[in-house]
Amino acid sequence: MARLPFPQRLPGTYFHIESEVRPMAAPGSRGIVMAMLPLPWGGTDGVIDMHVREFLSNQALAKIGMTAFDFEQNKQVAALMSGAVMGKIFRQNVGGDKAAGVLGDIVFTAKHFGTAGNEITVNIILQNERYTVTTFFRGSPMHVQSVAELEQLVGNDFVDIDFSDADEVTLGEIMLEGGTDGVVPDYASRLQAFLDAAALESWHTIALSIAAEDTGYTQARSTFKAWLAQLNEDEQQLRQGVVVGDGMDSEMIIGIHQTAKLDGEQLNLAEMTLYRAGHTAGSAINESETNKIMRGLTDVKPLLNRRQREDADSRGLFTYVQNWDGRFKVERDINSFVSVKPRKNIQWRDNRIMRALHDAKVQIARTFDSGFKGRETNDEHGRVLLLGEIHNLFTGYEERRVMENHDISKLRVFPGEGGPNVVGFEARNIQFVTAMDTLDFDMTITW
Repeated sequence: MARLPFPQRLPGTYFHIESEVRPMAAPGSRGIVMAMLPLPWGGTDGVIDMHVREFLSNQALAKIGMTAFDFEQNKQVAALMSGAVMGKIFRQNVGGDKAAGVLGDIVFTAKHFGTAGNEITVNIILQNERYTVTTFFRGSPMHVQSVAELEQLVGNDFVDIDFSDADEVTLGEIMLEGGTDGVVPDYASRLQAFLDAAALESWHTIALSIAAEDTGYTQARSTFKAWLAQLNEDEQQLRQGVVVGDGMDSEMIIGIHQTAKLDGEQLNLAEMTLYRAGHTAGSAINESETNKIMRGLTDVKPLLNRRQREDADSRGLFTYVQNWDGRFKVERDINSFVSVKPRKNIQWRDNRIMRALHDAKVQIARTFDSGFKGRETNDEHGRVLLLGEIHNLFTGYEERRVMENHDISKLRVFPGEGGPNVVGFEARNIQFVTAMDTLDFDMTITW
């Protein structure tokens, strides 16, 4: 493959591959998903980090006021977390009140806004001349402290404590009340705050969980796509989005067209975007979901026959299909960029290769910035050192089962066309684990 003529470039890293697809993907391990959801507990504009192990335990109570076992109440969160390692949740609610209660001269105020605060109880008993203060949530003890003096009381993940001097400490129990969830505005009107918060976070996939029939759907989808495209352009990383509908998929956007039940609870199209975003985020750089069984997913509608599946594939739609045993699976690798255009070959149907290619771009650029730029001279000696670092990177890919049959003779670093501040890199006959053939690509780095 002949290198493209070098045009005048701004400082940056440029990747050349014979394809119309932009091979961009998040480097390294994946698993972080971002979404905006209505919640009964939490702050107004902060982002709540929820690890899957927290969600599967009572630790989730302190963060979102419910756990994985409250499926019917929190099926949106459950759908989001079903495939992700970490969820970053922006609370759609605005306003609201914190639950509170008074026991003697002590005022207990819920840590966050929301109706979940009304399920908090605080108990004070005197035992062995020490006060034992226990905070309960839904009847289960969440925090216990034992103090000799009232002044030693401290707040916890569920309540803040305020008190004044008193002759006696009132013993007993108080249930907090007065907590409200505030207003849950329509999705489109809250979208910009969500996107502003998401731009400051690190994640792999983001869900636009607004239904097609909701007011502002068309505008919200356009705003979301433009914002995501600009974010990807600025950061040179693939941040993938999942939306309701939207026609043909791309390497950046997955459209959802089918509903289903998750563990027996019906998910609508908007909730299915959360489910898909979580699973997309959880798919690693060298993992495919082609023919992967979706655990807990039943009653997919519409259920496609063979002709409809072929039509969906030719139109570039993401689909779930029924397996021979009645379970449901992904028809093709996530975001596989199915296309009938002649320049799209079979390699571009495999999302792992797109991820790996862009990961190589990002990591080589970082290696150049940290180990070459400003430290080595753009001469033969410096370029040999850079080649060695790139070779080590590709060896790491081989160990992670992303590439195979790697050899340093397939790599070359050379003086770039266009002046002394240009370095070129090319890789030939690179074999990816999932590829049927080898790929050639080159890079231009200018500074």
